[in-house]
Amino acid sequence: MSIREAVPTWYRITCHHPGRRHRVLAAALRLVGVLVVLGTTMMGCTAYLKGMSGPVAWQATDLRIIERSVSGSDRDIYAFALVLEETQGSAITFTNLEYTVSQPGINPTGVSYHASILWKLRSRGELRQPFSFYWDCGERQCPNWVATALWYNIILTGTNTQGQPIQVAIDLKLPQNPPKLQREPAPATLAALPLSPASVPGSDSRPVPFQTVGNHVLVSALLNQKEHATLLVDTGASHTFLTPDTAKRLGVSPAADAPKHTTTVVSGRQVAFPLVLLSNIAVGQAMRENLQVGVLASFPNAPLVDGILGGSFLKDFTMTLDYATSRLRLVLKEPLPTPPPPSSLALATRRSAVPIQLAGNHVLVRAVLNHMEHVTLLLDTGSMYTLLTPATAQRLGLSPPADAPMRTLRVADGQPHEVPFVQLSAIAVGEAMRENLPVGISVLFPRAPSVDGLLGGDFLEQFKMTLDRGARQMWLESPQTERP
Repeated sequence: MSIREAVPTWYRITCHHPGRRHRVLAAALRLVGVLVVLGTTMMGCTAYLKGMSGPVAWQATDLRIIERSVSGSDRDIYAFALVLEETQGSAITFTNLEYTVSQPGINPTGVSYHASILWKLRSRGELRQPFSFYWDCGERQCPNWVATALWYNIILTGTNTQGQPIQVAIDLKLPQNPPKLQREPAPATLAALPLSPASVPGSDSRPVPFQTVGNHVLVSALLNQKEHATLLVDTGASHTFLTPDTAKRLGVSPAADAPKHTTTVVSGRQVAFPLVLLSNIAVGQAMRENLQVGVLASFPNAPLVDGILGGSFLKDFTMTLDYATSRLRLVLKEPLPTPPPPSSLALATRRSAVPIQLAGNHVLVRAVLNHMEHVTLLLDTGSMYTLLTPATAQRLGLSPPADAPMRTLRVADGQPHEVPFVQLSAIAVGEAMRENLPVGISVLFPRAPSVDGLLGGDFLEQFKMTLDRGARQMWLESPQTERP
């Protein structure tokens, strides 16, 4: 089952009119996953949504207002994605973020913030970061000018692969009224298609963009052809799940006495959940009909994440996750075509074929730890980190000491779980290798002692991963060199 790092809570910012002593506005801002910044715009001002800064082209896209429940209250949340694209052929790692949020005419000075980050922008690649905010005026009715968005002045700093310092400056002005997602039937051309229990409408299998929070992959989905949702792509989850709030919006909330099913989460706990029936769920053109999904409060601090896209949906598709370009491709299970030879202008790559085993909707892979210990790992795109069982760590001589660094993770039912971390010198899956990787040590699946750990996003994010369940193969492809 998936595991996620604890998500920060809503931040509150108080703005004052000059000369007034009492608070007139509180802006509560959500940091989705690792980071969600503030949005900005001023009534009557022109939106400024894209630009260039040094080697990076940037753009704000997917602007929308969505209704979500936050701390028990319904909110209209302004959400968008900040897209960064590297243009000069040298990967960049951003480690520092400084930004100022202002509202000319109301708070022209603005409020400044600083955060340590780890954003990896690949050579010629694309990175999408989700952002959102909402206005909170307490018990009073918000004044009319609150409907405006804010302005961002963002400074990203880091280094490229040559060790040179990189600074990217972004001045972003959002429109006052982005589209509000409508809950209405999909176009007739889609609704009229004859769909099998697991099918892809038409033959179009174009990749769809995804957002990245830490090593998590968030993708847009359409539920019952009417409800737009954001789902975590999670090969470690046997079921697809919706949050209770999402089920309520769809009108499929389970009855209080609905039969319960159970699943095992990281830490070994058994978690009970009810199942509800979705008429269909679509990601791009990939669709499943009549899919039973669990209802579970997986994201208590992330109201913009509506559920988990798990194995019950993914098992019928060949899936390609390209972390470098932030693209997901789903096609019906079929043998992969022979890849074309790489262009002389493209990145040189190494493609490693890895046999997989299927255990229900789960995928198991063999790996070698520290060049000596052969293990079986559960492939888990929903886990931010790679984890090992205590028995595996003991065999490697890596049992965590009493002063081992701890991280607070959240398991699939939203509960926190403290995990110690140790340093793994190397982990190899086929020919794909990662060195000096911190891994967590935790009880995982007591009823499956043959599973030695989870292969998480901190390993997978450096590759383009193709998972073909029909061929019982996984391919991991990584850039080797950068060419001008």
